Amino acid sequence: MLYAIGEILIVTFGIFIAIQLNNWNEEEKTNRVVDRIFTEIQNDLEKNRTNLINSIKWYDKRDSLITLVKDRKLTFQDYSTNEDLLTLINFYYSIRIEKNGYQKLISYLGQTESKYDSILVDLTLLYNQFLPLNERY
Repeated sequence: MLYAIGEILIVTFGIFIAIQLNNWNEEEKTNRVVDRIFTEIQNDLEKNRTNLINSIKWYDKRDSLITLVKDRKLTFQDYSTNEDLLTLINFYYSIRIEKNGYQKLISYLGQTESKYDSILVDLTLLYNQFLPLNERY
């Protein structure tokens, strides 16, 4: 009887260890995926930053040209040589906000640890409120 109880304890302990190792392995896999997603988010944010900076530069240039037109400081020659003046009021700079990484992270929300909660709040605010405003205007 003592031998049977010992065998049962050994098997139970072995199963417990196997379950713990499996849980640890799954958690590590999820953490590696989330780390890759955060790297993608970082790359997306850098692209968004570059796009927004380029947009600001483009609109600064347009604003300067509009001011010159408004103040009547341009000659016929300026209009002939500067292609930007020909399209001054017709074109706009379109901004595409990269959010692939954020969308992937949202799909992992239920699997992430609470250590990511604070950054998720900030990313949600950024991607759902601030970046859409820049994209729209």
